Amino acid sequence: METVDQEALLRATTPVPRATDPADWWCVRYREKLKLAQTLGKKIEIVFFGDSITQNFERESFGKNVSDAALKDYCWLDLGFIGDRTQQMLYLIEHGDFFPLLQPEVVVMLIGTNHFEFNESGPFEAAAGIRRAVESLRRLTPQSKILLLGVLPHAEGGDSGHNIGNRKINEIISAYADDQKIFFADFSPHFIDRSGNLKNELYLDDHLHPSEAGYRVFADLLLPYLARLTQK
Repeated sequence: METVDQEALLRATTPVPRATDPADWWCVRYREKLKLAQTLGKKIEIVFFGDSITQNFERESFGKNVSDAALKDYCWLDLGFIGDRTQQMLYLIEHGDFFPLLQPEVVVMLIGTNHFEFNESGPFEAAAGIRRAVESLRRLTPQSKILLLGVLPHAEGGDSGHNIGNRKINEIISAYADDQKIFFADFSPHFIDRSGNLKNELYLDDHLHPSEAGYRVFADLLLPYLARLTQK
């Protein structure tokens, strides 16, 4: 039986903003996104939560060209923040003034890898943070459908400790899906070859963040889910 670190569990499931933000960029981005949410309100159809992989979907030289084309028919809001873990995502959901202001058709969630990057917790604690996020969203925006995305492979692929942890997160959170309001999709197999190694052309040199080619693959896999869940 796996041991759960109670201190790490509390950390991963307690909503907090970023405490280490010397450039104040997290707070600046938060305020910018809140202003946009206040302007668009219920016109927003899709909200994305996550870390840098989500934020980069809208950043120049990363995934912006892809998202501009792929999501042109949707009104969407990117609430991904570089370096975030589940506790920051929980703060945005539970204390960030975004809900119930927003009542999107779909919430897309991709988070977890930074729990290993910062050695903060293992997969069980990260998955518990995701579970709390799902439960909070079900309470705050009950009509929204939630699409949980599996954490993508990292580093050199294969069976590094990081990837074993990511796969365990995916295994746990896949069980949260009921295929009515909560859905799960894992794009990981499309980012590795038959030997389990990363497809390097889909990643930047850090072997963590998708390249523009990686975001094209990501978007191609995501769009059918969005079309089905929004019935567009």
